[in-house]
Amino acid sequence: MNDVTTPQPMPTASTAPAKRPSTPRVAPIVGAVGTVELPTPTRSGGVESAYPFASLEVGQSFGVKNKDKAAISSSISAQNRKHKKELTDDAGNVTTAQTKHFVAVEIDAALAKTLKGTHLEGFKVAVKRDI
Repeated sequence: MNDVTTPQPMPTASTAPAKRPSTPRVAPIVGAVGTVELPTPTRSGGVESAYPFASLEVGQSFGVKNKDKAAISSSISAQNRKHKKELTDDAGNVTTAQTKHFVAVEIDAALAKTLKGTHLEGFKVAVKRDI
C-alpha cells in the first residue's frame, strides 16, 4: 500500500513586514514651451561584434574554440535579425527578406575528422554564412 502524506501549509510570520517611511511626492517644476536650436546627440550604434560576421562572404565560415553553440546563439540571432529587411510592394503588402544569414554547427568527433587540415580544425563550433 502506498504511504501518501498530505502536504502541510508553510508557517507564516506573525508580524507584518516593516513599512518603508513614505516620501512625499514632489511635483516637477516645468518651464515654458519654446523653440531653441539644441545639438542632436549622436548615437554610438552599439558595440562591434567580437565575431567576424561582417567579413564573411556566402559560404565562408569561422571557428570558435572556447564557446559552445548555445553560448554564441544570441550573437548569431542578433546578426540574423540585423540583416532581416521589411519590404513593401506597390500594393502595400509587407514581406521580410533575409539579406545575410548565419548558422552555427557544433563540431563533434565525427565532424572533427572531416575538418582535419582545414581552417576549422581544433574548434568546438563552426559559424557559416549561408545567405
